[in-house]
Amino acid sequence: MRGLCGVIGWAAAWAVALGFSCSEEDPRPDVAGDCNDPACMDARRGNPAAFVGGLVQLGGEAGSAGAAGAAGAAGAAGSGGMPPTAVTLAGTVQVLVAADLVSTRSLNGQVDIRAPGASGAALVTQPGVDGTYRLTGVSSSNALWVAVGAFKDPPVEPFMDTFEVVDSTTASLVDLLVVRRDVMDELAQFSFLNGPIELDPLGAHVVIAFVDARRAPVEGVQIQFPSPEMVSTAYDAGDIYSDALLETSTRGRAILLNLPAAPYPGGISSILADLPDREADFNLDVRIARSSVTIVTAIVPNP
Repeated sequence: MRGLCGVIGWAAAWAVALGFSCSEEDPRPDVAGDCNDPACMDARRGNPAAFVGGLVQLGGEAGSAGAAGAAGAAGAAGSGGMPPTAVTLAGTVQVLVAADLVSTRSLNGQVDIRAPGASGAALVTQPGVDGTYRLTGVSSSNALWVAVGAFKDPPVEPFMDTFEVVDSTTASLVDLLVVRRDVMDELAQFSFLNGPIELDPLGAHVVIAFVDARRAPVEGVQIQFPSPEMVSTAYDAGDIYSDALLETSTRGRAILLNLPAAPYPGGISSILADLPDREADFNLDVRIARSSVTIVTAIVPNP
């Protein structure tokens, strides 16, 4: 496995904030943690994120679901020391095939599906030629991180490892996504004209859709941490994305590219968002890993 010592420049600032370290004596990279910047920590204290129904609900309005979400995000389930319940997930894998990050088609290729098992061991299965899959023994959690991809180091074409959070406590039928690498390359090439970049083959990338309780896109959301100076950030402009914009538009979407991260299964990292007509920032914790894409839908609370 490659270490994180090759990550330089802007990545160094992000790595320091997240507690990364490089050591020749220990080849295992530290897992990405929460932000340690004082302003970031102050914003986090009042408004934690809760994972609800396979989505991310910003604000803490979900009560006890916030604690359950944190446990699920870490790949755990259950409470009070009781062993988690085993459930079955089934559905179809779809491929994101365009830089609008909306267009999909049926799976054409071989991938693995990985999810935490109730026994504590990771479960792995391969979907059929039609993209359908069935995974038995999955941990029951309202915030279960499931990944689809090849999970190779170095990465292989055509797919990138893709993380999503699902609610395995209520949904047994779950359709999953996997992202093509050429789609992310196109995003990097055409979305960052103010500060041209190339997609880092060892970086982690995050796609966030901000929606309200009715699942309508929320305009005017701005990512506060990591800042654009630390991580390449762009917002939706119709069917495209642009680093010239300062906040989400009609699709309520933001993309963050080239975050430094540990190899699969990676770790949990915090993202702070400034929401329109709200007095405080809100945070969500997402799982990121090297050479992967994380796709999250964040439910924004009412003003």
